Amino acid sequence: MQKKGVMFPLLDGILQSIIEIDEKRSSLDDVLDNPHLIMAEMRRTASHWLFSFFRYRICVEEYIRKFANNGRIKKNLFRFAAASVVHCAFQNHVAREKMVNVFVEYAKIKYGFSEGRFINALLRKVCRENPEFKAVLPEWCSRHWRKIFGSEFVKTAEKCLGCEPVDVFRLRQGFEIDGFEYEILPCDLQKFTFFQTSEIDKCIESGCFQHGGIYIQDAATGFAVELLDKYLPQKQGSFIDVCGAPGGKSIMFHDLRPDWQITVGDLSFKRHKRTAENLHRCNVNAALECFDASTFEFKKQYDAVFADVPCSNSGVFRKRPDVLYRFDEKSLHEVVEIQKKILDNIASAVADNGFLLYSTCSIEPAEDGGQIRNFCLRHIEFELLEERLTLPDVMHDGSYCAVLRRNAK
Repeated sequence: MQKKGVMFPLLDGILQSIIEIDEKRSSLDDVLDNPHLIMAEMRRTASHWLFSFFRYRICVEEYIRKFANNGRIKKNLFRFAAASVVHCAFQNHVAREKMVNVFVEYAKIKYGFSEGRFINALLRKVCRENPEFKAVLPEWCSRHWRKIFGSEFVKTAEKCLGCEPVDVFRLRQGFEIDGFEYEILPCDLQKFTFFQTSEIDKCIESGCFQHGGIYIQDAATGFAVELLDKYLPQKQGSFIDVCGAPGGKSIMFHDLRPDWQITVGDLSFKRHKRTAENLHRCNVNAALECFDASTFEFKKQYDAVFADVPCSNSGVFRKRPDVLYRFDEKSLHEVVEIQKKILDNIASAVADNGFLLYSTCSIEPAEDGGQIRNFCLRHIEFELLEERLTLPDVMHDGSYCAVLRRNAK
């Protein structure tokens, strides 16, 4: 179709991104990093647009259905209608009237003249009424979590979904913040200090960040590392993070145990490039290895093995709302099997009287406590020492962690 300015290519990219996510081929991060979908110069606009789309999608689609009197709308036109409504409702920096004209012309070219008239009437109504769209969980997810955690958690989850997440960073010991506004983030951590800022660009440009004093990560990442540290002996030892890119939790471990030998492994060579950059910036000495943790034959044993495994990401939906549309029973079963293979394979890498730390950014019992209890049944030499489930709220993500000890035979 004819390209007009930057908006038509951007619309093509937005719509294809939604299809990629709906069909579970890509995540929101994937599509934003794909230059064939989203042009680099439009990444910030596309990011805000897509994040808003997946946060408010349920209410926006219901609004469109009512407007159409529940008439049949072709799937791709329906996606476009929802994306254009979201833009008009939440993208206030561009004049609405001008954007309505762009959307209508795009619809006429791509879908047909009558479809363009439908979009025109819909968007004029949005501009007149200024409807307030609320963040609502998809029905399957809402029903599923209500059964597990209760109605109050569903209310909290929808509140989290509707909140613009703050930018959070950890300040490492021995450094001072300079050059930007910040405030401390209240969280239940004893050994790490987190802050929030509305000036993340200035944060990244600051000398403190450039010299390794700041690491941008969610506060929930600290729970697993603190739990492991609680049980480790004071002597030196060896530590491997088997799913470790881009290195944030390994750097946290180093900050608590600077004398330990650290190895960071990961399946992705591309992600490990970022690991190397982060370790260098933070002046952390660690060995890097690329391997598949579910099949790799470990040549040695370690005093502590950390597996922050691939998961459904169900605990991070406030930052990655697309998770809610890639998450279902089938995908949950698939990721549980991947986790099981990783756990079974790395068990032999844990030394006698050594420790296994398992973590996810999921709140699903099948990925968390259920996974660990089944592992202990298969590997009776392992003893569960402690576990922690953190449900998401407006200040931090959800997560799970468990520390186990391998008892000597």
